[in-house]
Amino acid sequence: MESIGFTPRLVFKGDTEEISDLAGDLGTKLFPVGYDTYDGSTLLMDETGRFFLSHHTGAYHLGREKYEALMSLMSGELEDAEDLFV
Repeated sequence: MESIGFTPRLVFKGDTEEISDLAGDLGTKLFPVGYDTYDGSTLLMDETGRFFLSHHTGAYHLGREKYEALMSLMSGELEDAEDLFV
């Protein structure tokens, strides 16, 4: 069974550089708010409350607020984060 842990920590040491690059591309600060226990993906939130997923296949925008983010995560309907790059 898949579960989500809401703990502000990084799962993998290499995530720091990847998250920093994503923050720069988005033009905002990002911080970890949790992780997906199924594959170790990091859940991120930016300064405006948008949610993102740092996954080994890429970075994804989950939604503009927590309910939208949870629905996107659970449905698997993920938008590429690069659509929001500045």
